[in-house]
Amino acid sequence: MSHSLRSTVIGTGNVGAPLGRRLTSLGYHVAFGARDVAAAAEKLPYAWVMSQKEATADADVVILTVPASVALGTAKGLDLRPGTIPVDTTNPVKWEGGPVWDPPAEGSMAAALAAALPGVRVVMGFSHFTGRT
Repeated sequence: MSHSLRSTVIGTGNVGAPLGRRLTSLGYHVAFGARDVAAAAEKLPYAWVMSQKEATADADVVILTVPASVALGTAKGLDLRPGTIPVDTTNPVKWEGGPVWDPPAEGSMAAALAAALPGVRVVMGFSHFTGRT
């Protein structure tokens, strides 16, 4: 079964790679956006990999799987057209001898992204935090 929804996964790490692989196996058209396209293409030989901005140009859904510390900067650099739905998978944690909950002033990364991307509807999903707060 093939789906017409065009999805982009920004990030090719522990969250992005398996999530994109699963969506692809379900018949979704998935592009991966990466900072280092050559390294990501080598890591994900089954995937369609391109720059982050190129990968988002025609996407209906953009799944942001980068660390929370770079999520705002990354999102601001994407080519999000009107109607594109960004999905925030990040957890705002910092590491100080272990994970420490460190939400932005807005209260969540999704709220911070929504504030930084006016007119874009941000969704939070595919996220969980297992550390102690």
